[in-house]
Amino acid sequence: MCTMYFPQVMFTVVGLFCILCLREVACEAAIEPVEEHLLGARSNPRCPVNMDSERLRQALSNWTPSEHETFVPEQSDFTILDVASQVVGWIQYYYTIQLDTGLCYSVLVNDQSIGHVENVECPEVSLGCPDID
Repeated sequence: MCTMYFPQVMFTVVGLFCILCLREVACEAAIEPVEEHLLGARSNPRCPVNMDSERLRQALSNWTPSEHETFVPEQSDFTILDVASQVVGWIQYYYTIQLDTGLCYSVLVNDQSIGHVENVECPEVSLGCPDID
């Protein structure tokens, strides 16, 4: 009766021994770091490209400013000074624009709609971006 279970017991003991001995070798392998973009981290400002201009113009065409808004894009031309993006489950775009009146605004675009417009000081140093229009 004992010899009937001997192969299964021996196989189990040898298997556990192999797992315990080989575990250290397998677990001590070097783990290489993986670079990932952090959720919620805003990118550094960059020069706009044509797609940025199209995205902003589309969002502005769908936007109706409230009565207290001083920024009315139809009444003046503007230049996109820089664009930054942020991933928060979707991509938000932060535009710094300058109207031909000299005023600067920060415009937040969420999924083809204007999320927020704020009058800001114009940057003292330009990124030196080429015209895209």
